[in-house]
Amino acid sequence: CRSEVSDYSEYFSENPYPAGFDFYSVSTSTTPSRDNYPPSAWLEREGWTIPVVVDDRDNSVSRAYGLTFFPFTVFVDADGVVLGRLSGAIPVEEILTIADQAFQ
Repeated sequence: CRSEVSDYSEYFSENPYPAGFDFYSVSTSTTPSRDNYPPSAWLEREGWTIPVVVDDRDNSVSRAYGLTFFPFTVFVDADGVVLGRLSGAIPVEEILTIADQAFQ
């Protein structure tokens, strides 16, 4: 997810969020042995502007959404219904296209 954080930070620093969409990120499965620890400092260095939910030690948030792989994307409608899940490195433009199609 390190390359996605950089790519998404750059994209959203130059482009507004699409109208009608909210984006959230989850900081999960953190460990001091990783290069991006602590996540708060890493995200700040990367210019991350997407709101961050900090998962608990049991990774309850990521498990609730069905995390299977990093990075992981979940599309949720305004009623809290999961519309779809994606795993793996996906360019931000593709995520936006998929989101636009999912919410039509």
